[in-house]
Amino acid sequence: MTHKLVIAPIVQLPFGAGRAHLNRSGALGYLVGGWTLSAVVLVQSGFPIAITQTPNTTNLNGAGQRPNVVPGQDFLAPGDITDRLRTSPTDNLYLNAAAFSLAPAFTLGNAPMLLPGVRSPLRTSTDVGVNKDFRVANGPTVTLRLEVINLFNAPWYTRMASSSVGSATFAQVTTQANYSRFAQLTLRLRF
Repeated sequence: MTHKLVIAPIVQLPFGAGRAHLNRSGALGYLVGGWTLSAVVLVQSGFPIAITQTPNTTNLNGAGQRPNVVPGQDFLAPGDITDRLRTSPTDNLYLNAAAFSLAPAFTLGNAPMLLPGVRSPLRTSTDVGVNKDFRVANGPTVTLRLEVINLFNAPWYTRMASSSVGSATFAQVTTQANYSRFAQLTLRLRF
């Protein structure tokens, strides 16, 4: 991938005993104190896409054959792939099949090794955590933590089922590579 940005802040809220605000004992200090927020935000660009063709008619003992590019056609299928899949799971073409044609037998085709300006879909993810520390008298500390993984339920797609023009599954997005949103609650006792 060309670009990858990860931001991972951890913030202890400034409220409660030993903090800048509401630094007092009692019920209010107990309720608002001891909170920590954390997040991991990831944004990364997609991967380059290489196209081949099936069947390989070059007779070059395993060397790949590329298709021809059809002039005037956009390489990408119109519309956002995630929006289209949410509307209709069968609308799963990432590339525009009309942008390619099979190269004739014993020719190499004019498609470039990597499609210029075309990458797999952008990947984003936001994970958050919220925890609260409770001090039990002069005894142990209890931490209650809620984590939400993939907060915005943003899918990451694996490779297309096939990047070979002529294949029945050419340019189809069929598999998600990351977790769908989920949450977990944990309780930790430190003594």
